[in-house]
Amino acid sequence: MTTLPPHFVDVLSDRLAEYSGQDVLAIRPGVRSAGGALADRVADLMLDDVRRHVGDADPEYLSARRRLVQAVGPELQTVVSGTGTGVQQLQHARADAERVFALAVDVADPVALAAGAPRAVTAQRAARITVARGQLQGLREDRMPSAEQVGEWLDAVERDPAVLVERVGPALLRAAGDFGYEPRTSTRSDVQTLRDGVARAWVRQRLPDFAAALGRPMEPGDVEQLRYDFQGGIADGLVRSISERTGRSPDELLDRLCQAADPVMLPGDDQWVTARTLLVSAEALTAVDEDLRHRAGWEITWAMQDEFKRHYGNLDRPSELTLEEVGAAIAEAGATTAAGWGVQVTGPRDPGLDAAMNAATVPTTGRPSATAGHGHRSTARAVQSRGPQGSERG
Repeated sequence: MTTLPPHFVDVLSDRLAEYSGQDVLAIRPGVRSAGGALADRVADLMLDDVRRHVGDADPEYLSARRRLVQAVGPELQTVVSGTGTGVQQLQHARADAERVFALAVDVADPVALAAGAPRAVTAQRAARITVARGQLQGLREDRMPSAEQVGEWLDAVERDPAVLVERVGPALLRAAGDFGYEPRTSTRSDVQTLRDGVARAWVRQRLPDFAAALGRPMEPGDVEQLRYDFQGGIADGLVRSISERTGRSPDELLDRLCQAADPVMLPGDDQWVTARTLLVSAEALTAVDEDLRHRAGWEITWAMQDEFKRHYGNLDRPSELTLEEVGAAIAEAGATTAAGWGVQVTGPRDPGLDAAMNAATVPTTGRPSATAGHGHRSTARAVQSRGPQGSERG
């Protein structure tokens, strides 16, 4: 065997140390000096956990070691010093090392998992937890379940899949902002309804993927056991309508709305502002004269809230529309009000959306004077509410 490039040896040693859990400083000299026995050295390091778990004479271990040597040996023969600049040679050596290591992993991983080797099982569990948490990125950072919490759920679900609906679902609903609001008076809160509805729609959308990442796909009908009610239906309709108008995916819209929910319900909750911003961006509002732009934004937001109240502000006057139709009507009210100001809804390639979303979380001043003559307002004002920082509406 020709002398291997030093950088190849260093990178391969790093990967072998990470995989085996051994000290790279102890591994590197043996890799450098292995010569023609390097394939055997790679096999011994990568299968050491299996060997200690099942014993030197185990047939599966011996077979895996032989196959790993046969896979890696010929590849090592093709490794030569690269040409070009020093940087290009380093890149070539690194690519060769990563390629050889990947071939070894393809042989070692299935064997280690099948044998129940401790390091392999632990690594698989950690990877599964990481993938599962990745399905929950729509949650606010301060309400994201920790790796430890997801690990507890993983263990519980492996023992009893029913835990998904009985424990995990409700926990995610709370994390997403569902406080179980149920009206006790003659009016329904548009802020609390949207907050709970987005949370319920978001969990119904995300929980199946989360469950699959945990390795326990949900059974048919499981998701129907989660809290949903009219709040979730309206949120679904609103998101779908905004998606159809803007070209943005419903998943992304739900994530944005979920992140905007105020978990402690402070005055000035900006989830409705976020819904308006997803429909009509701050950049689109630049079509309005600067001195009236602030008012135009709030008029669009209030029109969306008023449309909700028109259908669900009074328990004695049920809506004639389906839940999703109400959600769509809310988006329509916002778009219609925007058009009255000469503003178009957000397009799928609107470069100002991300900046607008960040700006939407900053409290603004109160409602402009009702004597301003530009634009128009919905006349449905059956319920008074407050704008940011306690400014009166109505």
